[in-house]
Parts: sequence; C-alpha cells; structure tokens
Amino acid sequence: MTKFRPHLTQLEAREVPASFSFQLPDGSIGSGQFSTPYGVDPAQVSQTLTLTDLTVTKDGQDYFVQPGATANYASGVFVGVTAQATPATPPPPPGSPPGSPPQLGDPINVSNGTVTVGSYSAPIAYDAADTREAFQFADGAAGAFSLTIPWGLVDETQASQTLSPTTFNLNIAGQNFALGSASYTGLH
Repeated sequence: MTKFRPHLTQLEAREVPASFSFQLPDGSIGSGQFSTPYGVDPAQVSQTLTLTDLTVTKDGQDYFVQPGATANYASGVFVGVTAQATPATPPPPPGSPPGSPPQLGDPINVSNGTVTVGSYSAPIAYDAADTREAFQFADGAAGAFSLTIPWGLVDETQASQTLSPTTFNLNIAGQNFALGSASYTGLH
C-alpha cells in the first residue's frame, strides 16, 4: 500500500489552468489542460468560448488539438469542453521493422462530460482550482490534487496561518475524490 501525503511549500500562484482526466474501459488514461477563457458572462443562459491553449494526452502520448475547441458555460457555470484531438506523433506499429509507416491512433472526441476514443466512451472528470499539483504512479496512472484557497481570509501579517480551503479535490485516473476536511498551512 502506498501512502500519499501532499506537501505544499508555497501557495503564490493564483492563476492555474483547468484540467480534465478520463479512463477508458480498455484501461487507457488521458488528460487535458487549458486556461479558463476570459469573458464568461453569467447573464447568458448558454455561452461558448474558444480555447486556444488546450493540450490533450492519452497514455503519455501528446495529441494535436484541432481548431475549434471550446469551453461551454450555462449561466456562467462551466459545463465542459468540446474538442477533437489526433495523435501528434504516431507511434510505430508494434513489432514493425525500422522504417515502417507510422500507425495512427484513434482521435479523441471530447463532448462536455464524455470522451470517445474509437469504440470506447467514458465520463470526464474536470478540475479547476487555485492551486494544482500533478503526480504519476509507478503503473502510469496520472493524478492531481487541487484546492481553492480562501484568499480573503489570508492574513499577510502572520508568519504562519492555517486555513481550510473552500475546496480540495484528489483526481486519480479520471475519478474525482472531493475531501471535506482538508487544511493547509502557509509559512512566510
């Protein structure tokens, strides 16, 4: 059994990308990362904003995101991402001699809460928070933990202060585990 004990030494960055992850029924694991676009308007019932920096990977392979990727909102609340991505560098066919043509993988289709790759579909777990740290297990499963810091409660005059984050999320292989009793300590 492996114990995971995250330790943060600085909590200075307040702008970090949003992310998502998924695990397909065949065991393949994928993820994506993007910056939350500017211009979200809570007064609009439905809003679609262009993503210019979306990155997508599956099983450690980078994918090329096709033009037209969007972040979708309903009354200012994030609904999900719509995008299509194709392998950026196709791997050689298994057991093929040197110089063989590359083997293209299936495209990744992201449609808000679902991802489809070939004949497999799976739910997507999204995560957007103030602070995010990623990690990878020895078996290749990717994970991250994130938290939203209550910046309004931070007292800059104190050398040390412990506050409860407004959210804390552990994401492993496409599954979110929100923890209700997390806390962090910041030192100056």
